[in-house]
Amino acid sequence: SQEPSGQDAPYDPSQEPDTSDKTVEEPDAAARIVIVEGQVTNHIGAGEPGVTVSVHRQESDGAKGELIAKALTDELGDFKATSPEAVHGNVIVTLSKPDYAETVRRLHLGDEEFPPFLGEELEGNLVLTGRVADALTGKPVPEASVKLSSLYKDWSATTSDDGRFAIKGVIPGEGELVVEAKSYGREQVHVADVNQKTEITVRVKPERIVHIKVVDEGGQPIEGATVEAYDKPRDDFRTAVTGEEGTVSVRGVHF
Repeated sequence: SQEPSGQDAPYDPSQEPDTSDKTVEEPDAAARIVIVEGQVTNHIGAGEPGVTVSVHRQESDGAKGELIAKALTDELGDFKATSPEAVHGNVIVTLSKPDYAETVRRLHLGDEEFPPFLGEELEGNLVLTGRVADALTGKPVPEASVKLSSLYKDWSATTSDDGRFAIKGVIPGEGELVVEAKSYGREQVHVADVNQKTEITVRVKPERIVHIKVVDEGGQPIEGATVEAYDKPRDDFRTAVTGEEGTVSVRGVHF
């Protein structure tokens, strides 16, 4: 056998580890073209996330054709619908989300330097149903005013002859239902979920009318005085203003 010579092997640079920075080629995301962009908000102006934006070609008869782009709004309600190539012609843009009404917009693409921007507000499509009944007799109360308040927006309806009502176009969430009817006390009910499947029954009781007169230290009536009334059990607050004789009547007060 041959003994080692004791000399180091000649330096071979190809055996050194490669520590140089290498650029990894990524797919060209910029190759996709924005054809429609925008922002979707709710009725208080906040961005609405999770809205599906679909762009279809419009057929000659006005119907939806091929789906050419799809996007989802982010947490700020912003979206960009993109396509691998420029789009020219008429398109139909739909905005959809469960429990909201679908929004449809028809656009013509390809004539402008920049893509069109859509600023849209979603409307609810839920229906809150219920009935108003006399708490003592159980009979229906017709022509009662029913108002639902939720997130700074109000919806209203009037009961039919059978005491039933349907409030349409409501947004998801909770709300406060206020019922007023002639000769009955005003009733307020908290609705935890307007998308509930069961019908709401509101029972109203006969009203008591409170007549108030406001005078000064000399016994003279005070016009324009504000009277505040609070029904603690129902968390119902209201105000009234005195007239020329310093009087005002607060109706709808419960026994």
